[in-house]
Amino acid sequence: MLNLTWWTGKTVREQIYLVVKLWGIMWVLAVLSGLHGFSLPVWRWYLGEPGYKVIFGGERDFRSDDWQVAIPLSLSQIKADPPFPVINPLIGDGQNMLVIPTVPVLNQVTLFRPHTWGYFIGPDFGLSWNWNFYVYSFLYAYFFLFLLCSRNAVFISAAGAVALLFTPFFQFWSLNSAAMAAEAAFCTVLAYQLIQETRTRNIFAISLLLGWALACFTYWLYPAFQVPMMYVCLAIFIGLLWRKYRSHEQLNWSVVKTIGLLLAILIPTTSVYIFYPDAREAIYTLSHTVYPGQRLSTGGNLPLWKLFINNLIPLRWVGQYEGFGNPSEAASSILIYPLIIIVLFYDSYKNRTGTIWNRLSDIDPVVISLSVILLWLTAWLFIPMPVWLAKLTLFSYVPEYRSIIGHTVANMALLITCSSLYFKTVSLKKIDWGIALFWTCTWTILMMALFPAAMAISNDYGPIRLSSWILFALGVSMLTGFSVGLRFRYLVVIICALNLFLSFNFNPIVRGGSSIFESSLLGKMVLRVQNPHSQENKWLMVGDSTIAMFLRSLGLHTLNGNFMYPQWDFWKKLDPEGKYTQAYNRYANLIVNIVPDIEDFSITLPYADNILLQISVDDPRFKMLDVNYVLSLGPLILTSDSPLELIDQTQTPLNIKAGRGNSYYLYRLKENETH
Repeated sequence: MLNLTWWTGKTVREQIYLVVKLWGIMWVLAVLSGLHGFSLPVWRWYLGEPGYKVIFGGERDFRSDDWQVAIPLSLSQIKADPPFPVINPLIGDGQNMLVIPTVPVLNQVTLFRPHTWGYFIGPDFGLSWNWNFYVYSFLYAYFFLFLLCSRNAVFISAAGAVALLFTPFFQFWSLNSAAMAAEAAFCTVLAYQLIQETRTRNIFAISLLLGWALACFTYWLYPAFQVPMMYVCLAIFIGLLWRKYRSHEQLNWSVVKTIGLLLAILIPTTSVYIFYPDAREAIYTLSHTVYPGQRLSTGGNLPLWKLFINNLIPLRWVGQYEGFGNPSEAASSILIYPLIIIVLFYDSYKNRTGTIWNRLSDIDPVVISLSVILLWLTAWLFIPMPVWLAKLTLFSYVPEYRSIIGHTVANMALLITCSSLYFKTVSLKKIDWGIALFWTCTWTILMMALFPAAMAISNDYGPIRLSSWILFALGVSMLTGFSVGLRFRYLVVIICALNLFLSFNFNPIVRGGSSIFESSLLGKMVLRVQNPHSQENKWLMVGDSTIAMFLRSLGLHTLNGNFMYPQWDFWKKLDPEGKYTQAYNRYANLIVNIVPDIEDFSITLPYADNILLQISVDDPRFKMLDVNYVLSLGPLILTSDSPLELIDQTQTPLNIKAGRGNSYYLYRLKENETH
């Protein structure tokens, strides 16, 4: 039994204040120290900058959404002239940055993207602010949401927020959905507080905050995560209202609250009305892409073992992810909601008489609403849905594995609610060992039945690793099964400990790092050329789209790299008849290879999200690109009358991923070839 005397001696208000104050101090210290958890050090293996140290944990090269895309785009925004443009001229023929929620833009939309505010002070401060906003906004949001669910069980709510933050789902995605999930939770908390509040001044303050939070949630522009979170938070809100109604509490609705609610709705509505004209063309183009615009999901395609993968396998120990996708795609969380629902409904049914409704009437409304949404989300994974229903519910935008964010949050909310309202501190003298063992065995057998399916897809284990995975799966199943069987009040502490074990050092802890680009060997070579920051110079990276993003981070106008939506003017020069539209009408990284023969021209999609353009420098279409400088991974095979001339080259230190250093060659368009 946990000794919480030092804690329980304080009032609820004092406990809440202590948690808020502690996290606030940690937030300020982390930002002022310049610490963040982005995998920016991956760049050191590309650029030859081994001095950039990781303080704790390890960088993850598969988190390319962050280190390869979002961070270089943010640095490109800072170095554009003028800085933070809506249309960034350094990206191809210009790209609208309003549709990328992770980058800073000097536009009213930034009021509703608080995670980007730090970049307006400086790049390193921006990195630290960005990461720590993800962390602490998430902790605060779910702490307050869980307080509502648990009827002010402060310790359990705080532990639940920490446990949720460290679930593999959020950590293995490097928290890129954490701020969106936090804003959804804040919307729920503020909407309920609006109903609870009685003082006029507070009503309007809450309404303004609610409107701001709604706009923040809206501007993430990623329905694959937003739709499940919307349903989960709506379920919690309905459960809270139902609980209030069942307790015969007065709603106390008033004209002032009606005005406040209208004000809260008006803020995001007005903001979108102002935002849309600036982003209309980009949104239209993005919505008509093959991917992600025309992606249509109807559910039913996720194996059951993938939902419970983190109950079965410690993904941080997996070296080969071919069968699982990558760790981000594979990540879920330790899910125990099926067992909690069964045990709780069984207890309620067993302890009452009469109709089924009477037998279940003692179950808390929040528990019922969370159970319903979890059953819905589970059905979405395994049962195909008619197209019309998928579109009606907006789940047509949600690939099955993306909906796991909803399972993760709802599972923790259910655990917190049940722990505070139904579970109890265990007395070893009063344990019903038979029931506890029954539920433990039931849950363990179910999980172990899924284990072979998870193992069948992996080719990365020997006898030692396999035995450790089996022990892990057995240990998690028995520990959670026995705790639910005992109705152990502090099960959330056990889940928190397991999540910390699975992911606490998954992301690195580093300080700053934005200068790695300019200080690198490759950066110094590139910046030696004349007028490197002139937008009149256009750069092309050959052989690697990753280094194209490096060029953007230096503030160079770069033709290729990552594009949120297709550059139609660019592609019309190369494909005026639209022969290759299916290949490039999508979100993708553009890789360019120089080939010797004009006839070898092609545009293909060799693998997901990567467009390969093969073109000869003698091709008239190459001249239409107006390229001034070409950086190549390895030497180009050029003829004597080639329009390009070699002006510099460098060799980076050993790349441990590739097992060699990289040779970069810098070419310039000959003066007599200048357009």
